[in-house]
Amino acid sequence: AAWFAPPATPAVCSTPASTAAALPSPRTLEERLRSSAAVLRSLQQVAAVSANWARRTDRDAWPAAHAYLFQEHGSKSDLRRRYADSIRRLLVRDWIRRYLPGDAAPATTAATTTAAAIGAAPADLTESLVGQIAAFVASPAAP
Repeated sequence: AAWFAPPATPAVCSTPASTAAALPSPRTLEERLRSSAAVLRSLQQVAAVSANWARRTDRDAWPAAHAYLFQEHGSKSDLRRRYADSIRRLLVRDWIRRYLPGDAAPATTAATTTAAAIGAAPADLTESLVGQIAAFVASPAAP
C-alpha cells in the first residue's frame, strides 16, 4: 500500500504558481513517459481486482502517477488525456528524429533559412512542426 502514497514533495504540487517553476525538463518528462507504460498497466490491473481497490487507485494511485509525470495534481481522466497527448508528441518527435536529416530538427537549408527569417531557432521550428503534426493526428477524421 506504500506505493499508493502521493509524492513526498507537497511544495511541487501545492499551487499552480509553484508547478510552473517545478515542471520537469523535457528530457526528464520523456524518460518518465517512456518508462511509465508498465506502471500504468499495473495500476489498471490493480484497479480491476475489486471495487474497493478501484476506489483506492482512483483516490491515490492515479493522482500520484499524474504528479510523478507532470509535477501537478490531476485525476485519472487528466492523466489519460495528458499522457495520450504527451505520448503522441513523443512518437512524432521520434519519427522526425528517425526519418528527417539532422539531429532532431528539419536540418535542411530551407528550414534553417525559414527559421532565421521568422526569428526562430531551428529547434523552435521542430517543436512547432511536432505540435502541428500531433494536433493533426489527434483531431477527429473529417466526414
